[in-house]
Amino acid sequence: MKTNPNDPVYPTSGHHGSKVTTLTKREHFAALAMQGLLAFGRTDSETDPGFISHHAINCADALILKLNKDVKHGS
Repeated sequence: MKTNPNDPVYPTSGHHGSKVTTLTKREHFAALAMQGLLAFGRTDSETDPGFISHHAINCADALILKLNKDVKHGS
């Protein structure tokens, strides 16, 4: 199954047909990457919000790309 970065992490129909907004898969993956980067950061540049957010998003995008590549190759 292809990973769509804009799909919700926890799909739900909502209560009585109302729309429920959750994090997208891309946002969720980026948040997890950001958590790891902040836990591992040792210098000021490694804990700078701009540095962290840039690399967290890159990690999320790389994971989605790899997941989708593996689906195409049957891995």
